[in-house]
Amino acid sequence: MYDVDEQAVRAVLEGELRLLGVPVRASAETVGELLDAEFVEFDTSGKRCDQASVVAAYRGAVPLDETLTVSDMAAALLAPGLVHVTYLGCPEVSGHRAN
Repeated sequence: MYDVDEQAVRAVLEGELRLLGVPVRASAETVGELLDAEFVEFDTSGKRCDQASVVAAYRGAVPLDETLTVSDMAAALLAPGLVHVTYLGCPEVSGHRAN
């Protein structure tokens, strides 16, 4: 069971890192494909966002071409099919971290 749990957490982390990549963020359709239908997140202001609202936010948005530096990434399997992921994401502008 531990191996299955560890694989699930690893797959979620890999998917999250993919979502943060510039090519994926440039496509609302790709974002929608990567997010589970039951996906839920809370943005930096505390607003609850589901799959549909995240995809809608990407539609018509100007694609960001900046790389995000991710730090303090952690994930925990809370229940079967439920992984809690946290991290700090900071955009890099012209090779320098922006705060």
